[in-house]
Amino acid sequence: MSLGTLAATFRNMTIRKKLSVLLLTAGTTAVLIACIIFYVMTTSHFRRSHEEGSKSLAKIMARNCEASLAFRIPEDADRVLNALSAKPSVTYAVVKDLRGEVFAAYGTLSKDLSTGKAANADASDEAPDGYLMIHENIMMAGSVIGSITLYDDMREAGRIRLFALSMMGVVVLISMAVFFVMISPMQRMISEPILSLSAAARRISGQQDFSLRVEKLGNDEVGQLVDDFNAMIGHIEDRNIERKRTETERQKLEAQLLQAQKMEAIGHLAGGIAHDFNNMLQAIIGYASLLDMQVDQDSPLKTYVAEILNSSEKSADLTKQLLAFSRKQIISPKQIDLNQLIQGMEKMLGRLIGEDVEFETYLADRDLSVVVDPGQIGQVLMNLCTNARDAMPDGGHLSISTEAVQLGDDYIAANIIEKPGMYALISVTDTGVGMDDETRQKIFDPFFTTKGIGRGTGLGLSMAYGIIKQHNGHINVYSEMGKGSTFRIYLPLSEAVTAVTAVTAVTEAAVTMPRGGKETILVAEDNEEVRGLIRSVLEGFSYTVITAGDGEEALHKFRENEDRIKLVILDVIMPRKNGKEVYDEITRTNPGMKVLFSSGYTADVISTKGVLEGKMDFISKPVTPHDLLNKIREILDRQA
Repeated sequence: MSLGTLAATFRNMTIRKKLSVLLLTAGTTAVLIACIIFYVMTTSHFRRSHEEGSKSLAKIMARNCEASLAFRIPEDADRVLNALSAKPSVTYAVVKDLRGEVFAAYGTLSKDLSTGKAANADASDEAPDGYLMIHENIMMAGSVIGSITLYDDMREAGRIRLFALSMMGVVVLISMAVFFVMISPMQRMISEPILSLSAAARRISGQQDFSLRVEKLGNDEVGQLVDDFNAMIGHIEDRNIERKRTETERQKLEAQLLQAQKMEAIGHLAGGIAHDFNNMLQAIIGYASLLDMQVDQDSPLKTYVAEILNSSEKSADLTKQLLAFSRKQIISPKQIDLNQLIQGMEKMLGRLIGEDVEFETYLADRDLSVVVDPGQIGQVLMNLCTNARDAMPDGGHLSISTEAVQLGDDYIAANIIEKPGMYALISVTDTGVGMDDETRQKIFDPFFTTKGIGRGTGLGLSMAYGIIKQHNGHINVYSEMGKGSTFRIYLPLSEAVTAVTAVTAVTEAAVTMPRGGKETILVAEDNEEVRGLIRSVLEGFSYTVITAGDGEEALHKFRENEDRIKLVILDVIMPRKNGKEVYDEITRTNPGMKVLFSSGYTADVISTKGVLEGKMDFISKPVTPHDLLNKIREILDRQA
């Protein structure tokens, strides 16, 4: 197996296996090296000690043989050499004289010693393999008289060394076993934090729960890694929380935008319905008014006509509510103090809600100057107080409070308000039955009501919504079942008189008997019923009437009769040419011509046609013959 294969195999092992291999290899290697060092040092020491002992023995033998050799007594020398039997490793010893002749000998020559140079070796000869040869001179009075040679068999020491090696092998094996036993707890201590970190990472990834954390088991490098990992998960959790918050805000904004678009779409529908309804009401009110003029005061028909007119006026009020909801009603804003407006309404609101409801106001201790239509804001407060009264059938507490608040960018974005800044806050709070979330989500929808049949049209709060939005404000509600409701109205504060481009309310004509005249009037109206009604009314009061069904026909008839026409009545929205285009053509050739605009469309549609600019005269449908005649007479009598 190649080294690269081994390296690849090692890399693919688990951490525990890697630790086992590393620890076992390191431990075994350390023990083996220690054994080798010990063996080398021990054998070296043994050999030196053995040689020194053999040399000392040879010196002793040499001294003991001095007299025997000097006096030539071989028997004494033999007795000295026989003492070597105490050392079994010395297998052969020989004493020689100066001539080199054997004087005495010990032991038996082995085959290795009896052959070759060993049998007649001198002091310079080397020892045969496996033997240690010790040569020592025998001295007498400072002179050499002979020598002694010992042959020490070292092969037994070799066998001892082999045994030592075997024991070292056993020690290594036992050490490996001990290491293997010790490795298990050690590898658990090392690998457990890493495995715990890995398991936590898998758990976090699988559950997508970034609130989980890894337990720190130590302050080593793995502990630092755990700290870094937990910090990373913490950052991810923070980002997830922020993402969820952003997603929640986005969904909330989408829901609010959808609600706003829905309200806007319903508003456009309401505006279109109001136009058609106004044309029908114009004919009903007009002909009923003509009939009323013709019927005697004592006639029983007078009552029927009055009921027709009364129902028509109620229908006209319903149309105004639709226009208010669609935020396209003509308003007359002016600078007022909101506290004074509420103070002026306190008595009326108290009578409206009844004696069984405790009514209180808590007004800000500063002026809350706003630019609003006082009549419409009063209508909103009346609607809210009426709903609060109906929500407290057994009595309760109703309060109206005001204060100045600062709305920041976050609140502005979340509630689709025009701009941040200082706002006047009106809070209308009751202790009624409250409402659930489903009802609260629909509370400003047109024709949605929780009241019984015949007790409400479902337009009160939708009208309030439209009025407040038309004033660049915001209205919301907080409610809990059984705890009551709080409606909050935000209106932009105006610290000084602000230049506001607003539509001027139609000036109410004095209640006087209308006067007729002899002038010629051109009436341009695309609705045949309304056109016929206006013609009948005007001719009934001695006016000469020329009618046209669209803008082109109106221009054609004006050019034919320009010298005798004194007033032009133009419907704002007509086919072929609208009222403003006809007006521009007429005033181009006759700048002094008097013109009266009329329309049943909403104010925003009229504004896009440029009719409400400057000092143009305008009358909104439906209009009574009385008001129409008075307006015509006012324009005709006005000095150019």
